Amino acid sequence: MSRLTRLTPTAIVDAVTEASEQRRLARREAERQARELAETAARHAQVAATVNRPLLRAITTWTEPETLAHRPRPVRAQLTGIAGDVQKMMRTPGAAAITSGERSWAEAVPKLVDELLRCAELARAEAPDLTLDITTVLLAARPASRASWRQRALAAEELGDLPTAVRAHQAYLNLTRGDRLGVRERLRRLEDLDDLRLRLATALDTALRAGAPLPGTAADLRDLLLEPTPGPVRDEAVAGLAAAMTRMPVTDLTSPLTQDVLHLAVRWRREVALVPPPLDEDPARDLTVLRLNDLRQRLTGSRVCLVSPHTPRLHGSGLGGRVEDYDVVVRFGPPRNTARDAGTRTDLQVIRHDAIDGWNAQAWLRMILADEPRDWVTAVRGRLVPGRQHAVAEKSLHRPVEIPGDTPDEEPRDAYQLIRLLDVLAVCDTVDLFGFRPEEDFAAAELAWLTPRLEQLDEYAIGVR
Repeated sequence: MSRLTRLTPTAIVDAVTEASEQRRLARREAERQARELAETAARHAQVAATVNRPLLRAITTWTEPETLAHRPRPVRAQLTGIAGDVQKMMRTPGAAAITSGERSWAEAVPKLVDELLRCAELARAEAPDLTLDITTVLLAARPASRASWRQRALAAEELGDLPTAVRAHQAYLNLTRGDRLGVRERLRRLEDLDDLRLRLATALDTALRAGAPLPGTAADLRDLLLEPTPGPVRDEAVAGLAAAMTRMPVTDLTSPLTQDVLHLAVRWRREVALVPPPLDEDPARDLTVLRLNDLRQRLTGSRVCLVSPHTPRLHGSGLGGRVEDYDVVVRFGPPRNTARDAGTRTDLQVIRHDAIDGWNAQAWLRMILADEPRDWVTAVRGRLVPGRQHAVAEKSLHRPVEIPGDTPDEEPRDAYQLIRLLDVLAVCDTVDLFGFRPEEDFAAAELAWLTPRLEQLDEYAIGVR
């Protein structure tokens, strides 16, 4: 009775309030747990639907006897092994977690990721469509897999699916801190080509709808440009259209719509010719790299001739035979002079890493100048044309010398860098310059070193002594 007398109205109200608060907190906790369970169930369902089941369906499709029989032998063996590993995975006690989506297949059997990547790489050359399918499965499980994005981009290039290639290369770059493979430059070229593809397809469609004069293959080319088409097939079709249009009557070419199509077709051919495809990874890896000591041995006792890149200076000189008599002919960028004025042989080409053209010129040795080593690597990966050079100068020669008193505002001239390198090597019998004008071609700091060493031989030639 004494306890009841202590339950004042205030105490009763507090007790009721506390009990109400506890019930509210209990309800909130139950709701939170229910929400977490629902979110977990939804997440598991999503993993099952978008990650695990696609792998299981894909394995079934890839290993169908009729499909498998047409795959290259290494791919066939790899797929068979992968299918066996997946079957083992689904016979383990953890199979229920994979079926429900509680775990992804990549978490359950990590080695499957490497096996699928290996299969994607093996299939890329002969079955790029399979590589695309494999990377779709991989990226569903590992969206941040750089290797998967890389393989997807290269496979899309093989198929001629430019939009997919662009997206995949960009995704790879977004996940990569550096760019040692030259992907950024490759992406830029693909973006330009894809833009040109859309413009040409649009121009063809507009001209066809307006009834403008066009060859009979125009409609087929328009359709071809709007779907994934291997590069050689697409380029041949564009070249055929351009050739057919050049044979059209002049009166037909007066139509602005027809002119737009011809302009874009010719531009396509020029872009493809001037920007040849970059080296694949294997040829780039196997490329001969000439080291400094190798270069010294190569030049020992040689008579070296540096030909100016300024074409007008040698025009009409008739020096071609004289240039060809030297042991080593050096050119800067693409050769522009006629054979009569400057010869045709190029033993050493000095070229900037960001040069637009000149990479298709035949040269025994190509020396790539760059401000940073990574720019040299990018040029080797993205600029060199297979079969157009025997070797490249090693990366340490990306910037052979610094300009005296070098400042960020003044870059050393290409010819000056080579002359200083030859001076350091000190193994050449003769070093002569053809078509150079020192006051115009070299900076003041460079001239301070060069002038005492230059000897005017005749109207066109200067000796470096």
